Amino acid sequence: LVKKYYGNIESSKKKKDFNLREPIFKTTTSVELKNKNVKQQIWKRIYRAKSYNDSVLDSLALDLGMKILAGGTSSLLYEEFVNKKKIFSMVGGFFQGLTKGNGYIYFYAIPNKKVEQSEISDLLDKFIVQAIDEGISEEKLILEKKKYYFDSIYGMDGILKPAEIIGEALTIGLSLDDIENWNDKLDKINLEMVKKELKEFSKNRNFVTGNLKN
Repeated sequence: LVKKYYGNIESSKKKKDFNLREPIFKTTTSVELKNKNVKQQIWKRIYRAKSYNDSVLDSLALDLGMKILAGGTSSLLYEEFVNKKKIFSMVGGFFQGLTKGNGYIYFYAIPNKKVEQSEISDLLDKFIVQAIDEGISEEKLILEKKKYYFDSIYGMDGILKPAEIIGEALTIGLSLDDIENWNDKLDKINLEMVKKELKEFSKNRNFVTGNLKN
């Protein structure tokens, strides 16, 4: 049927893709905004990072590590600073590597009381280094891989979802082979790979820190 109705339609000319790479920061950048109408202080930091185009395996390992470290209410960051120390009402982060150029890592924190930007940064920087050595365990990785797998199944629930997933992956430069073998690559991720990626991230100084307060 496809050949019958669409076979005579010629393919459109493919436009050349342009991959823009932003220059490397030579120093860290900090932005602070104040306004009397701000009711809740919020701290944010965005790191420039690798993407799935650089390496699917490395990016998967980084993604899983970030989920353990900062992903939601079960993360190490949330347990430490919300449940235990009660410094923040919310804290977390994630890795986004499905991009044509650089990927990025995003962190946020909402303090319960007024805290200086530098103090928040120091607290999180020190804890992240400690958590990578002491908090990232085999048990947590196994659990996160299971969640990742089941989330991927749920994410394809719908008539259009598979097409959207394939379209997004192809648009950023991944191949059909990458998509079809995604879960096989997930199975290859081990604790050593996750810790390696997180340790590399902990040395990353390509970031911008922002703070909004009254």
